[in-house]
Amino acid sequence: MAMEVDPVGWKKTLKTTGLFFLVNQCIITPSLVYIDLKMNGIFFSTSREHLPSTLTIILQCFFCMLIDDFLFYWGHRLLHHPKLYPHIHKIHHRWHHTVIISNEFSHPVEYVIANLPAALGPKLLGKHMHMITLWMWIVMRVGESLDSHCGYEFSWSPYRLLPLSGSANYHDFHHSTNIGNYGSYFTFWDTLFKTNEVYFKYLAKHERELALSQIREQYRMVKQKVSEDMAKKTD
Repeated sequence: MAMEVDPVGWKKTLKTTGLFFLVNQCIITPSLVYIDLKMNGIFFSTSREHLPSTLTIILQCFFCMLIDDFLFYWGHRLLHHPKLYPHIHKIHHRWHHTVIISNEFSHPVEYVIANLPAALGPKLLGKHMHMITLWMWIVMRVGESLDSHCGYEFSWSPYRLLPLSGSANYHDFHHSTNIGNYGSYFTFWDTLFKTNEVYFKYLAKHERELALSQIREQYRMVKQKVSEDMAKKTD
């Protein structure tokens, strides 16, 4: 990664990332929340008498994940269109490998496109969604985004429990090659539209190379052991 051998470039990118973070989180987010509250008021249930059950929370969050993942896939794929990519999404790809701060490095237009899908699920549920569930969904959404950009493949990540889930490696491949893997939570849209074929071919090749490397190492060790045994017999 270029930033590892370019301290000046690293500092410049870090400052730019901080600037975009401030604009997105301190200007755009409050503005969108204000407009929404002004137009719709408190849209979700705040009842203390009718708190959501565990099953309701799980089902509603899963519903939001499906809506978000579908729209994120197409929004992300749209941002990779040759006529749009250089002006918007290319900024995010200045991080050629995922580190957790790269999650916040996005053009304001991309920030809106990426975050609106996450808000649509709760909007569709409306008063049927309690504020407690909404906050749990927000935590889940932010957590998934951080998990996919952290640069580490944690086997214990709760997001790996999801069927057909993506992963940190899955998204890191997208950053490092700029090819396919547009999904967020799941991989089935990529699989359906064949936008992760290159990734799985890469994995298969990597696994073959790893297997061959292990065989060569075992052969080297056996050969060395035989040589040492023959040397001892000669002595």
